[in-house]
Amino acid sequence: MSKVRNGKFAYGIWAGMPNGTPEDETRCIEEVSTRERWAHYHQCYRKRGHGIDGLFCKQHATQQNMQRTLKERSDSLALYKRKVDTAQEAESNSTSTPLM
Repeated sequence: MSKVRNGKFAYGIWAGMPNGTPEDETRCIEEVSTRERWAHYHQCYRKRGHGIDGLFCKQHATQQNMQRTLKERSDSLALYKRKVDTAQEAESNSTSTPLM
């Protein structure tokens, strides 16, 4: 897991390497793992220039954008559901009160 050390990210932190590897500012900021039995995490090897503040490679910028879009959609859906529920509650309250 990457952590911030002295204003920069450190990658590949584990018990045997507590300080990790310092961030290379020319490469993508995403932390990726190897495809071995015991995965080791490191900074993505692709060059930066895409996504938020140009910190990601093209592949990870697309993934970040998709995650952000999904979150925005879920937030707007939750807001819509709350509005519908509130409107239904108000409607049921107004029809259930007896008229005098």
